[in-house]
Amino acid sequence: AGQIRVTAARPSDYFGPRTVASAADYRVFGPAMAGKTARVPGDPDAAHTYTFTADTGRALAILGTDDRADGQAWHVPSPPPLTARELVDKIAAVAGTSAKTAPLPKFMLRLVGLFNKPAGELVEMLYEFEQPFVMDSSKFEGVFGVAATRLDEAIETTVGWYRENPPR
Repeated sequence: AGQIRVTAARPSDYFGPRTVASAADYRVFGPAMAGKTARVPGDPDAAHTYTFTADTGRALAILGTDDRADGQAWHVPSPPPLTARELVDKIAAVAGTSAKTAPLPKFMLRLVGLFNKPAGELVEMLYEFEQPFVMDSSKFEGVFGVAATRLDEAIETTVGWYRENPPR
């Protein structure tokens, strides 16, 4: 029997065009863009790493075609961590609004989870949002010479996409 070549890509919580079922999807972007209150899981003031979906796609293409990736786990290039409150403020600034941020209580996630499985599954991952959750992608950046998309650019791209493709 032959050997299987394996590598693992590890993005953090992702955001970007076409993103659904993420802690930073339209449920955060939508209210922030509308100047309303964005409800986020956990502590809105805990540092958190977010990964732009385009960076994940680029990283997967590299990892799938470069032998240096074999047999290792790689954190996908991601911008420096920021709090959910800072993320909402940046989204609102790009959208030309002023938004607020509030925590989404655990009991509410459990309740919503009765009708929406991804929301219910977020309860078991809530620890990632109740304290700092910081990922270091410097290994990927050093080996492959690829850095994350600038956060402001990623947010501008995402806001633009949601404006053209509002959820139905």
